Formats: sequence, C-alpha cells, structure tokens
Amino acid sequence: ERDTHGSLQVAVQTSKKYLTCRSKMRRGVRGTGIQSKQYDRQKKV
Repeated sequence: ERDTHGSLQVAVQTSKKYLTCRSKMRRGVRGTGIQSKQYDRQKKV
C-alpha cells in the first residue's frame, strides 16, 4: 500500500511540474513578438 501511495504522490508532483513548465513556455512564446502572433493565429484556427 505504501508503494502505491508513494508513486501516486510522485505522479501528482510531476504533473504539477509539467503544468508549471507548460505555463512558462506559453508565457515565453507570448513574450516574443513575431512568434506570439503566429501562436495566436494557430490558436484561432
């Protein structure tokens, strides 16, 4: 039981890190001028 609980906690931690990484990447893309415009166009389509 301890093993499954531990792996579950690890999964939660990794998912949180993944979400924060994705949000940082999105901010970086928006921060750069030309790339952000292309990114917005792709989102609309």
